Amino acid sequence: MPNVDIEKRLETLNQAQEDQKVQRGMLSDALKQDAELAKLEEAAQLARKKYAAHKEALLNEPELRKLQEKLADIAVEVRDTKALLADELIGYFMQSKSTEYIDGKGKKHRIQLSAKLARENADEA
Repeated sequence: MPNVDIEKRLETLNQAQEDQKVQRGMLSDALKQDAELAKLEEAAQLARKKYAAHKEALLNEPELRKLQEKLADIAVEVRDTKALLADELIGYFMQSKSTEYIDGKGKKHRIQLSAKLARENADEA
């Protein structure tokens, strides 16, 4: 049985997103009509290309390549650790029914929970 409040909120959200799409289109069209802005955009694109080429040349130096690899490894470790922490915090919340966590040093932390509605996969339907 659908929840009336959720259904109304979903309809409001869908309408706001559609309005947002229309307004963005109108703004984009208005900006495209300005010749000075088009000329500045072209100059900016050329500058971005020069910047990107120079940056790529620098990043191909051996020392900077090693730094990039190390950063990528650290990023994977951070992502995995965050996922594990999230799972552990959910378990802690389910067990304690508290959104407050006090660490080993006595510092209080607030557990922030969130939820969102995801579409069902076609495979599961």
